Amino acid sequence: MESLKINPTSATPFINFNLDTGLFVLSGVSRPEDVMDFYRPVMAWLEELEREVLAKTDIGRELEKIILVFKLDYFNTASTKFILKITKLLSNLRGAGKNLSVSWHYETGDEQMREDGEYISEAADMEFEFLEESE
Repeated sequence: MESLKINPTSATPFINFNLDTGLFVLSGVSRPEDVMDFYRPVMAWLEELEREVLAKTDIGRELEKIILVFKLDYFNTASTKFILKITKLLSNLRGAGKNLSVSWHYETGDEQMREDGEYISEAADMEFEFLEESE
């Protein structure tokens, strides 16, 4: 299984799920015209990762810790569903003994982005680390 890397566009985020480092990053803007079409391969990749971990394949054994990092400037309502699905799917790996942490980055003063992160954290039943950053 290879790491997943999707380069950003003006409407889609940068996605880099690196299996070597365990650092899984979503950054930029998420407002794809067809949100299901954009996130379908991401979800398929994550489902394959879950199968690998649960089957205790080489990847499943080697990936000890996952750090999920959200550095989103904007995401639309349709993207919220997939951001939540990504978080929940990765949280399933905790049951297989994987250490998972989530950091939610937002710009200083962007209370809406922080509130969105708090909503996703609560909906996924996971603690997030909230990191306020200046530009």
